[in-house]
Amino acid sequence: MSEQLPSVLDFLAILSCPITGNDLRELNPEELSALNTLVEQRELFHYEGSQETQAFQRALTSSCGKFYYRIEQGVLILLKNLALTTAEHLNQEEDRSGLMKDKKDVQDFYNQFGWNKTEDGVFHDADEFEDLRPVSQEYVYDCNMRVKNYLRPKGDYLLDAASGPIQFDEYLEYSKDYKYRICMDLSFLALRQAREKLGNRGIYLVADITNMPLKAGTIDAVVSLNTIYHITKDEQVTAVQEMYRVLKPEATGIVVYSWGRRSHLNNFLALPHKIVRKLKAIVRTSMPQKEGKTPELYFHAHPRSYFTSERLGFDMKLSVWRLVSVPVMKYYVHGWLGGKALLRSIYRLEDKRPEWCGKVGEYPMFVFQKKVEDMPSHSQPQENKELELTLN
Repeated sequence: MSEQLPSVLDFLAILSCPITGNDLRELNPEELSALNTLVEQRELFHYEGSQETQAFQRALTSSCGKFYYRIEQGVLILLKNLALTTAEHLNQEEDRSGLMKDKKDVQDFYNQFGWNKTEDGVFHDADEFEDLRPVSQEYVYDCNMRVKNYLRPKGDYLLDAASGPIQFDEYLEYSKDYKYRICMDLSFLALRQAREKLGNRGIYLVADITNMPLKAGTIDAVVSLNTIYHITKDEQVTAVQEMYRVLKPEATGIVVYSWGRRSHLNNFLALPHKIVRKLKAIVRTSMPQKEGKTPELYFHAHPRSYFTSERLGFDMKLSVWRLVSVPVMKYYVHGWLGGKALLRSIYRLEDKRPEWCGKVGEYPMFVFQKKVEDMPSHSQPQENKELELTLN
């Protein structure tokens, strides 16, 4: 795919500085030259305190003129800790911390492992955590497509919070009739790969979903798939609140979550598998360890009682994404045992009793809709202006 994206994009008006919340604009050539002079003179620093040494080809700045954000290969780097500023402004700020360790660990996991591909061309993330066998493909596809049933059929912006590289083709169906899909992720690698699939129908933001660089009330739909439980446990509510904040009135958001070990049904069904796995682990401890062990990935699943309207500030409806976990599928579902028929029966049960399946199963789906009265007057979206932004 060509590196050239359309020269006129109208999405800059919905973005905001992740530090100040102010508008962002693109630097003109003279300003860009002055910024690169600061880089050459070693007078430009990341917000976290490290010095910037790489020149800019394109950049954005906040309306206050204090902070700058790099545009690299069509991707906008809008992480708070990677904002650029001078020493004068840096010293005036109290909080210059970078990404929290758990977020940095997740970022490193996907940059170094998850979003790299196996020899078969499959992402390591899917190879490690998904059931890719032919017997399960129909069921997995249908569950992925279930998300679309809850979204507006069309609009200007669909936000994919922690999008990754959009690893399954059916994910593209969610934004098929939207003008833009906003892919937001901590991984630059993932966004480069997402751009290969979406091209000029995507907006690519390296950003923290607990501090979204988006204005309130600007997004027509939000999806977040199997992501929130990888966020620090104390910030998971913040991430969901951010999704709610950026939604337009009456727009819908979807969060696919996992109960993890709190899914009693899957714990019971997976017990034989766990025993076998434990025995294998005991055997492995007595043998030489192989190189290339899968890196650890942060995971914390709150109980159902955690996501209350009192804590969130709004209501979420509980539904189901998938009843059974991947280990259970791999242990019990096989083609020679009528696996496809079994999974079709499970899918019908999920459709018939979505809330119950969401409670007892492995992967619940939270659905929430933005209330008109939750849009503060000062946050009403401004009319989008067409702004020229060439992403080379």
